Amino acid sequence: MIRHATRVVLALVVVCSMAATPALAATPRATEDPRALAGGPGVAQTTTETANGCTFPFSKTDATGTEVTVDDPPERVVTLGASAAQTMWEIDARGKVEAVTPFAGYLENATDDRALLTYEGFTQRLSDDSVDRIVEIDPDVVIAANIIDDADVATLRDRGVTVYKFRTATDIESIYQKTRLTGRLTDECRSANRRTAELFSQVQTIRQATEGVDAKRVFVPAFGTTPGRNTFIDEIVTVAGGENLGRLAGDGVGYNTYETERIVAADPEWIVDTSSASVPGGLVTTTAGANGQTIALNPNYVFQPAPRIVLSMVEVVRTLYPERYRQARLGTLADEVAAPPGETWEVPYRDADPLDGTVEDDTAYLRVQNGDAPRTQFPVPDGFAANSTVRLTEVAVDTREPNPIFTVTVENATADAPALPGDATMLAAYETDTEDLYMFATNATYTLDVPLTSVPGDPSALTVYRQSGDGWAPLETTVRVNETTQRATVTASADRLTAFAVGVAGGDARGTAQAAPEPMSAYATPDPAGSTADTPASAADPAAPSVEATPADASATPGAVGTPVVALAALLAAALVVGRRR
Repeated sequence: MIRHATRVVLALVVVCSMAATPALAATPRATEDPRALAGGPGVAQTTTETANGCTFPFSKTDATGTEVTVDDPPERVVTLGASAAQTMWEIDARGKVEAVTPFAGYLENATDDRALLTYEGFTQRLSDDSVDRIVEIDPDVVIAANIIDDADVATLRDRGVTVYKFRTATDIESIYQKTRLTGRLTDECRSANRRTAELFSQVQTIRQATEGVDAKRVFVPAFGTTPGRNTFIDEIVTVAGGENLGRLAGDGVGYNTYETERIVAADPEWIVDTSSASVPGGLVTTTAGANGQTIALNPNYVFQPAPRIVLSMVEVVRTLYPERYRQARLGTLADEVAAPPGETWEVPYRDADPLDGTVEDDTAYLRVQNGDAPRTQFPVPDGFAANSTVRLTEVAVDTREPNPIFTVTVENATADAPALPGDATMLAAYETDTEDLYMFATNATYTLDVPLTSVPGDPSALTVYRQSGDGWAPLETTVRVNETTQRATVTASADRLTAFAVGVAGGDARGTAQAAPEPMSAYATPDPAGSTADTPASAADPAAPSVEATPADASATPGAVGTPVVALAALLAAALVVGRRR
């Protein structure tokens, strides 16, 4: 991870709420564990303690009843099933992922430099070519979602591949456990634990908002069935303050086909819509149907047991109880809520002033209430990175959250940053992070003030770079020179918040005097109404739909393409990067 002493925290406090910057791993160290014997008495097993808080070898019995051992910290990971991939994205470990399956195509840059595996026809059985491709990749571990067939797992194991298959998730606690375990299997313990803690606090905010409310009747149609008890979708609805009418279908447990007449008699007040179909035809006479009361949710965040289910939960609670949720986010309902034993969780923005900016111990706090979406502009306090000749003056963040509440942290990472590509000269580098950002940043714009005395050569060669793997890729950069003050204003936009740097590029990878680029949207949340219904055959079975089955078009991965010069420079930068992202 890029580490340093100076940080600036920019906190926007308005009303509603995750992106995190990938970091660079340190070198693991080996120790002798006298408690673990291998090879007979007196032979101590060597365990590896990594900078990410994990130890190896690590063993765990998976859903197939097999004890799976990962001997060394993994560098190459293959994910089978979209929830497995989503979890890797959420714990900032996508840089290790070498291959994904089709329904993970909605994830940001999922198919960039990764193999896209295929299924046989409309099943979720791996094709022979995909099995061969996985063996060719030679991953350190394959993590498989619960929907992956045991036969495929056995085939891969027979060919010498280490595979861990997750158990079926039945509630939110299962997702907490799966997130932590994913980190444990892939040497991402610290980031997985951090994401789990964030997920827990987000869920606790929702619980606080809905405590004591009269639950509103909610119906969730799912491929001709509806989820009841012992499903994580049931918890999405009930934790967010809804009464899940899916419990009326069949025996009320798991997924069951439903009788339309019985649902009509229960009269849902709200219907969850995960496709363009909106209200099912037989339910148009209900309160929800008559009033058009639907809650549009991204199917990728509803039907996959992974951290982004909290986004669905937020949408439900914001629809059912908008004012109570606003108060819970601002901390006006209570001073604290339930937390794990021995811990407390305090409301994050209870003491926020309407407009306040301070700097304490090299940390700047900027808080605002009732800001305007989608763009939030954070002026960076003067005290930040005071010893640097380059001054970061503004960070602007676009989100899809109306009136979002979140925190952006920016740390001066110049001392420990990897070198810029080619013969570029580094002037300053920064690491970014966010807290409480429930919907992703769809764009980040950085503005820096650079004295010309610190620029070796032509100021037009000033360029902003974004983190790419273990190195950097240039961004389209605007440079405006003030001859009177002998300073340059440098501006660049990225598709999301990442570590970024400013330097003087060589060759064609340099800034321009043209207008700043339009915001890109590689982190935009897919629109459920625009998704296609490419549901696998396993999900079409009304008796047992796959919770992994999502209508997203795997080929429609969000992304943006820059100018030919920038694209060429990015390819050159990628070719010069040495090492791997953690």
